[in-house]
Amino acid sequence: MSCTQSLNGIAKDCAPNMGGVKRIYAGNFSEATVSIAEGTGIATITGVMLKRYDFPRGVASMTSTATIDNTTGAKYYTTEVVAQFNRMEATKRLEIMALLAADTIVVVEDENGKLWLPDDKNPMNVSASDGATGTAVGDANKYGVTLQVLSASLPYEVASIDGLVE
Repeated sequence: MSCTQSLNGIAKDCAPNMGGVKRIYAGNFSEATVSIAEGTGIATITGVMLKRYDFPRGVASMTSTATIDNTTGAKYYTTEVVAQFNRMEATKRLEIMALLAADTIVVVEDENGKLWLPDDKNPMNVSASDGATGTAVGDANKYGVTLQVLSASLPYEVASIDGLVE
């Protein structure tokens, strides 16, 4: 039995495009209600208050990688959000410790102003974290955090988070 999909193609996009992540918003996954619009794949989020995480430009990214095993039929995406917060200090340490223990819903704002939800069914969790003073004066003194989720799909674009950010 063959698998057939209706393909539509992708036209060349001439709009300006910038890489990187501008900021991250995170909240308690258990409080969030997510709906995905049929046909468009646009996500709407309600019921949760999101905290805003800012960092310098050029130190955060979101990457989704497909894993496909044709033998078993398994197909899933690993999405990782990596961010660096400059300067080790007590308030940042406490917030990172809270993130380590949390099941979070995460919305990523890219440098193009688009909002992305890595997964609508599973929480993101911290998969790695570090703190580093650096060695030389010009090295980063920072905390690093990697949030990860395994998902059945690529991240969804989010319509808006107006009214959800504290």
